Amino acid sequence: MDGIHDVGGMEGFGPVVVEDDEPVFHHRWEQRVFGMNFSAVGVDADRFRHAIERMDPAAYLATSYYEHWLHAIETLVVEAAGVPPEQLAEARRQLAAVPDPSAAVPHHVEPAWAVALVAAVTTPPPPPAAATDARWPPGARVRVRRHIVSAHTRCPRYVRGAVGVVEAVRGVFRLPDASVAGDPDRREAVYSVRFEAEELWGAPGHRVGLDLWESYLEDAG
Repeated sequence: MDGIHDVGGMEGFGPVVVEDDEPVFHHRWEQRVFGMNFSAVGVDADRFRHAIERMDPAAYLATSYYEHWLHAIETLVVEAAGVPPEQLAEARRQLAAVPDPSAAVPHHVEPAWAVALVAAVTTPPPPPAAATDARWPPGARVRVRRHIVSAHTRCPRYVRGAVGVVEAVRGVFRLPDASVAGDPDRREAVYSVRFEAEELWGAPGHRVGLDLWESYLEDAG
């Protein structure tokens, strides 16, 4: 969807800060969030991403990467696992009472929704099929469709309207836009498309490669 999370190519956010010798996790709670996600929620990446996209824009900009993950986990355990919101609120209250938040959380305050989440593992999607009826072969010029999206999509805003060249057909994959909308069986060919930086930003010298679903594209004309 067209939200604050899709800031690629936008100005006004300052330079990307690169931290020297950056650790994998800055805080121990981040480890727990990482583990909870990949034990269950990470299986359904489309719904997980969509939960982050629905964050309040001001809250999104004021919180860190793993806080975005935690928001998504909390959203999904209420929506998908049926955990009552008041139970989640009680878990927050208990965790807020821990004297040292940097220490490991004692087991006696382990949120019940976290246990339910780990138990809610779903079956991963099948591997991609070969795209035998792909619309465009490698070398074809394509244009990314210009459209405003109010729901989930994996088509970045900054590339819409740009012309690129198909480098490869990657296979047929589940379409994330349809999956979040309740149609997990809709599948489309995915293309690796190369764009010149001058086409995207008017600055020559670089190339950008993106994997894009067929419905995001049209003939360049």
